[in-house]
Amino acid sequence: MTKEQKLIIPVPDALMERLKKIISSSLKLNDFVKQTLIWMLEQTENLSKEVFLSFLPRHKDIGEAVAFGVDDVCCGSADSSGVNHLLKEMGISMMFSSCEGYYVENYFDPSYSGFTIWISSKEYDHGATKLPLDLEAIKAVKL
Repeated sequence: MTKEQKLIIPVPDALMERLKKIISSSLKLNDFVKQTLIWMLEQTENLSKEVFLSFLPRHKDIGEAVAFGVDDVCCGSADSSGVNHLLKEMGISMMFSSCEGYYVENYFDPSYSGFTIWISSKEYDHGATKLPLDLEAIKAVKL
């Protein structure tokens, strides 16, 4: 294993279902944002694979909504209600993060008008696996 590679042990299915339930029951998020966050969670192989999703400028509005959803539900506020707080309390290093900007030819540029969302063990993880923006698959997520 190289210095850049990390061993991340998958979490139990029951925890994944609990995380999905927290997201799907949020009153702060619209259905598309819930579906996107749940779809991203499903791509992590039970939180053992670090991933990111970039929304290009033509999808800026939905990207912005998802990014704000990450802030609202995953990062929480001063209280301890966020998904990231729950993961940390359970000793799990993965977390959600978001930033304005997107990847252009494997380079993250925060000056571009788009948004990127990560589920990773570090914020703004440039070594995470890029997910394709599959709107049909995202909209097919059952809430």
